[in-house]
Amino acid sequence: MNKTVCLWSINMDGCTIETNLDMEFHTFEFRMKRFLCLIISTASLIYSFAQSSELANKKMSYGVSPFITIPLLPNHNSSTPSFGGDIFVSYNLKQDYLQSKLGYSFFSIINKNESSIIRSSNLQFSIGYKRQVRFTNEVNFLLSYAPSYYLNVKEKFAGRFSDSFGFPTKDITNEISPKIVQGVYAGLEFQFKEQGSFELGYLHVLNPSNNTNKLIVPSRLMIVYNFNFAKDGNMHEDVFQTRTTLQKLKSDTLYFINRACPDDFTTSQLDSLLRENYSYSAYRILRDDEVAKVSKQPNVVHFAIIGKHYASPGDPESNGIYLLDSKLNSTEYPYPYHTSNPKNGNGLSSCLGGLSNTAFLIGVFNSRLHHKY
Repeated sequence: MNKTVCLWSINMDGCTIETNLDMEFHTFEFRMKRFLCLIISTASLIYSFAQSSELANKKMSYGVSPFITIPLLPNHNSSTPSFGGDIFVSYNLKQDYLQSKLGYSFFSIINKNESSIIRSSNLQFSIGYKRQVRFTNEVNFLLSYAPSYYLNVKEKFAGRFSDSFGFPTKDITNEISPKIVQGVYAGLEFQFKEQGSFELGYLHVLNPSNNTNKLIVPSRLMIVYNFNFAKDGNMHEDVFQTRTTLQKLKSDTLYFINRACPDDFTTSQLDSLLRENYSYSAYRILRDDEVAKVSKQPNVVHFAIIGKHYASPGDPESNGIYLLDSKLNSTEYPYPYHTSNPKNGNGLSSCLGGLSNTAFLIGVFNSRLHHKY
């Protein structure tokens, strides 16, 4: 018969019977993987429904968060990554969020000293604070209070007097006190453009020990994916505004104001350069006497100055392409508010440096608009 690495063995009439704790452990892991697949499938169905119903709330976001955990255990214990899932609700306070999660997690821990497996299923909850990391709008720092509650704890062990030399199971849920495990969670969330974010974090359990003297819920690393069902719901106020106007610009017209040097190009040449290198939206080049009139139209989304302007108030005059709002005010980050020309053939000159450099500049500006949203 095939033999496997085991924790104990019994010899009967020359026949060795070996029992492997890992066999039961892997069976349980299979069920956990199946549970994770169920969460992802359910998330996909709910996500499709949320998209079709066109729910949009820029303040509130909600969804599901399947996760993988990597337990951090003492030397006498071992485990493999475990699985679970949460539902979450997050409320936007401009640069900050209040966030709460409620979910379910599994743990299977092999205690090598006692030749036993502890299986724990837990109801977990968290409430905390999320804030945008400085200098970026796509990374958030999270800090949460994260308790969990023992729903079901069973111990399987190997012994000489177990039925059929199998693993007798003992329900120790009622023996455990306290049943609430206190924890603190810290992590980083990486926001994607669509309704999703990837999260890496560490959950520190404050009271892993209990009256059974068994480590049942360990501290752990967490790998999380958040499926956000509220369209635009998990965006900061400035990002939401940027996305809204740039999406609107796609089906509108960008009005270009020529402030380049006379030697850079003619109006006809600029039109040709835009036709070849700009594709984000329709465009129109304005004469100076048209600017004030067009800016009073109620449906205008954005203007763009090509040539000399100011990147922001207080900055010296420079050259490039500057994105303005409908009132001719300079936009700010996270808009691509200033696209400078790194290939200025005139060095420190305030001019754009000819047709080839201008074509390159327009191409970079166009690419930034497409890449942004």
